[in-house]
Amino acid sequence: MDSEASGIEQNEGSSHKLGLLFEIEHMAVDGRRIAYDVAKSMLADKEVKLTKPFFSRYCLHPSPEQYIPMVLESCGKKSVSGDKLAEEIREGILVLLDDGRISIRPALSRILAEWNGPNLFTGVLSALGEASANRLAARLGIQGERVKMLTPVVGDRAFPSADNWLRLSKMIGVPASSCTVLGTSATARRAALSAGMRCIAFPDEFTSFQDFGGADYIVNEVNDRTMAEILPVLKPTW
Repeated sequence: MDSEASGIEQNEGSSHKLGLLFEIEHMAVDGRRIAYDVAKSMLADKEVKLTKPFFSRYCLHPSPEQYIPMVLESCGKKSVSGDKLAEEIREGILVLLDDGRISIRPALSRILAEWNGPNLFTGVLSALGEASANRLAARLGIQGERVKMLTPVVGDRAFPSADNWLRLSKMIGVPASSCTVLGTSATARRAALSAGMRCIAFPDEFTSFQDFGGADYIVNEVNDRTMAEILPVLKPTW
């Protein structure tokens, strides 16, 4: 732990601004597990069985509208309205994310505890929509004068994109080369590298099979050892 403290003091004394960027619904909470549970339950009501491997491969886009029609078509459920079901799933996800009992994931909690100083800025990305994302951030305590939120319209494009990360770095006033993305998917990792940012990967149960090549560090468990190893990535010595 002495090496961690030394690194923090050295970098906080620098005038170089650093940025920490992440998706709130996946890094701060287990959003994919919530989405899977909601989709699985609602599809079961339509006599459709949603398995974890199928969800992991085809249903990781943040918008249910992008994958529910395909799920129904693959099961021959042409009589079920995909748009209506997707909307119900989206609403179900938001209800669970609005639950007052939800708490911040330990990994991000430990990182944010170390991320304090006048030159350290935080950018939060979300596909939930502004109102829902802000409520979640407030509930988790991810707020402050050096914290900015970006809630872009997702559409049918891959999310997050390099442009999303670049816009967020601009919002917090930190150059891309001085930002680190905490990414939970290969899409987030690719976008971060394309944007010229560092990336620390945090695979979850639905993305662990993906390719995280190029990430500066891949975290499977946050403990004292991994914290000591990722801090130099978060707060490099300039």
